[in-house]
Amino acid sequence: MKRSPLTIESALYLLAFGLALVARLSNLEVIPLLEAEAGWALRAWEMAQGGGLSAGSQPAYVALTGLLFSFLGSSDALARLLPALVGSTLIWLPYFFRDHLGRVAGLVVAFGLALDPTLVALSRQAGGPIMAVTFTLLAVVTWSSGAAILAGVLVGLALLSGPSALLGVLGLALAWGVGQALASRESGERTPGFFLDLKRPRDEWVKGLAAAVVTVLVVATLFFRHPEGLSGLGQGVVEFTQGWFTASGEALGLVLLALVVYQPLAALFGLAAVFRGAFKAGGAARFWLLWAASALALALLHPARGVGDLAWVLIPLWALAAYAIAPLLNWEVEERVVVLGQMALIFLLLVFIWLDLAGLSTAVLYSELLSLRLAVAAGVVALGIVATVLVGYGWSFAAARRGLAWGALAFFSVYLLATGFGAVQQRLRQAGELWWSGPTLGRIDLLASTLENLEELQGEAKGQLEVVYQVDAASLHWYLRDVQAARYASEIDPESLPAVIIALKGADDPRQAAAYRGQDFVWHVYPGWEANLPVNWVSWLYFRDVPQLSQDLVLWARTDIFPGGVIAPEPDDLSSEAPADDNPLEFEEQQ
Repeated sequence: MKRSPLTIESALYLLAFGLALVARLSNLEVIPLLEAEAGWALRAWEMAQGGGLSAGSQPAYVALTGLLFSFLGSSDALARLLPALVGSTLIWLPYFFRDHLGRVAGLVVAFGLALDPTLVALSRQAGGPIMAVTFTLLAVVTWSSGAAILAGVLVGLALLSGPSALLGVLGLALAWGVGQALASRESGERTPGFFLDLKRPRDEWVKGLAAAVVTVLVVATLFFRHPEGLSGLGQGVVEFTQGWFTASGEALGLVLLALVVYQPLAALFGLAAVFRGAFKAGGAARFWLLWAASALALALLHPARGVGDLAWVLIPLWALAAYAIAPLLNWEVEERVVVLGQMALIFLLLVFIWLDLAGLSTAVLYSELLSLRLAVAAGVVALGIVATVLVGYGWSFAAARRGLAWGALAFFSVYLLATGFGAVQQRLRQAGELWWSGPTLGRIDLLASTLENLEELQGEAKGQLEVVYQVDAASLHWYLRDVQAARYASEIDPESLPAVIIALKGADDPRQAAAYRGQDFVWHVYPGWEANLPVNWVSWLYFRDVPQLSQDLVLWARTDIFPGGVIAPEPDDLSSEAPADDNPLEFEEQQ
């Protein structure tokens, strides 16, 4: 059998896939699991330990990650591995759509999806939202390719990945319905519906439905070992329905801010494609526009909205942007030197404006400096306009427009890479990122290392240190899962003196000051948002610098654990705080 040679196009898709894997798998454990992530990871770990499958509304993630835990052990990185791998396969969507998009535009979308900051961040979070997006869209393309059984399997996995799949299907259905109505109005008959062709042979429908049902039964019950997992499918529907009646999501302004700040390249060139009339070029371009509009409307109107809902907007938005970017990638242009010179000038001017406006983060307190920086930025913009006009008159306006577009494309591509870098590293201002759901965790790593040190001091085997924690939070349950003697208790018996007590700062038992030595740790870090936007938006845009509110934990260690320590008698009027110099353990400076 003769093998088809590897084409340049296929090699570029493989390169995009490699970049997607690197962006999503690098340093998966560097940022501690957030509270919501820890909740899902904890369910998977409990299943791996042989407990009941409390899968919630995302049984696909819980069951499959539980299998990984069963064979490879549990860790933060492994808890995020499945979403990262599944999210990486998104870049193959344009490969199946390339006949509708165009081959160059398909490659643009592939690299855009591989490096998009929001998609990278969502793929690096434990849970099912990115799995819902990926499985749903892969089901669509496999169905359109005639692989009915594979499409059914993917539909089953999408339904088991949480309520996000239902939100995405609703957006697709709206776009398809409006597109059919417009086509019927223009031509008097309905179109096949781009790649959403529902007119398929009956046997394919039967095969797809059967595959979906079998997938749901097998995955949700983990090969029929946990029948209670099937309840997760119903919980997803209930959660999606309740989301329309409960305002529990992010502020609308923050969702819009995330779209503009994290995706300026896709947004700018997507709008350029719309203004150039790309949607009139055919059914495919019109569908991308309708899909992006319907997905954005749902993401904003949904009361339980979140930044993660933008994933449904980004796929068609990158497709629209590709219509404007693809023509620019034609290197065979006239007056190439002029175009390159114009591109370099525009790029440098945009860099200068960026650096100039960075000073506004401190200039807000000084009106004269603020006015000066704004005036300089306006002058540089005027210089760019004048230079473009002069190039147009001196050579050609076609060269001037292409140089302007190339310069903007180069600048915002660098911005895309720099912004995405924030998703793969831990920073002091991590709470300022919009893609995290809920508070970020502080120095939970220091708390874990302190427990290890106390185990060594007491001479206990690993995991045998008696720990009682009075905070019922998923993150504590997760990070104390390997401490076999750890348990949660809302109240502690006055006659009991466990080796270690972990409690919220400010809720300390006065008797602990006599029998214990304490150290506080930053636990939850919240961004100090006011209204819908940061107060100093320039400082946030450049440095993610926002006021931070923290919630601390106190680790109380019984005094007899330490060398020469004894349990002191409890005085009548005991202060609730231990002396600051009464702790022989040294800790790193908390950030």
